[in-house]
Amino acid sequence: MKKSFYFLLFAVPMLILQSCAVSENWRINEKSATRDLQGRGSDASVLVKPVMAELEIANIRKESTYLFTSDTLNMSKSKISFSSEAKETAKSFALFQFMKDNNCDYVLDPLYHITRSGNSNSATEDISITISGYTAKYKSFSQPDTLPRSIFESQRMNRGTVLIASSKFTKKEAFEPFFAAGLGLNLGFDAGALGLPDLHARYYAKRYFSIGYDFLNMKDYYSSEIKSKDHILSANINLYNKGLNGIHFTGGLALPTYDGIFDIDGFGFAFGAGGQFVIADKIALRADYRLSTNFGGSFGIGASYCFH
Repeated sequence: MKKSFYFLLFAVPMLILQSCAVSENWRINEKSATRDLQGRGSDASVLVKPVMAELEIANIRKESTYLFTSDTLNMSKSKISFSSEAKETAKSFALFQFMKDNNCDYVLDPLYHITRSGNSNSATEDISITISGYTAKYKSFSQPDTLPRSIFESQRMNRGTVLIASSKFTKKEAFEPFFAAGLGLNLGFDAGALGLPDLHARYYAKRYFSIGYDFLNMKDYYSSEIKSKDHILSANINLYNKGLNGIHFTGGLALPTYDGIFDIDGFGFAFGAGGQFVIADKIALRADYRLSTNFGGSFGIGASYCFH
């Protein structure tokens, strides 16, 4: 009976201690990114023709922010403040996640902004990594060189040289049609007087082509005489650069009036040439010489506002 009592006296505390044992769960995640060539042409036993990779590169920077803690980087709080290894590890983690989020193969010209923060009562420290860069994806692969040339090039390479895949990115900017209008003044050579103000309007269907309307005062605006006017409907060939600067050539119908503004008294033809210079994002200066069968030659200058 005593033996049974001693056994129970020993077994019950053991069962209680075992039931109070701490249960620990864990999970380990590993992420890695490798960009070194695994088999270089100079190290391989079989000669391989160089491969040219064409990349599709985004034309704007993308930016994302990622948060890590010192225990995530396997660093203590005291070591992380002095360890460049921890910062490099955090940058690698951020780069990996950035590539995953943007579904890209490379990040060109990555910029990192690192912020560390913490609390004296906390055992860990937080690291914030903001990464921005141009995302790039493989578009195509090719082997452009012939085998004899590949052999010649491989002999010139030093052992351990890494083959470089390059890409040329060309952005094609689409022209968007827009409307422009403005005011100016006109000097009629035959009339010998200054016409003021003049109105002009243009619709730029293409960079090299536009249609226009010009309202010209051919006599002195302040004169007591009848103020002759010319309405010119024109087509314009523009030799402009991407900044819309350059010269243009004009041709079209000239509709004269000698009394009212819209009391058309016949028609004629007008031809001319001029230039345009953009002085601000939406402001352009124009100068034009026109030859009208109604009123002869005239020279006008004005400013246009571009609605684009």
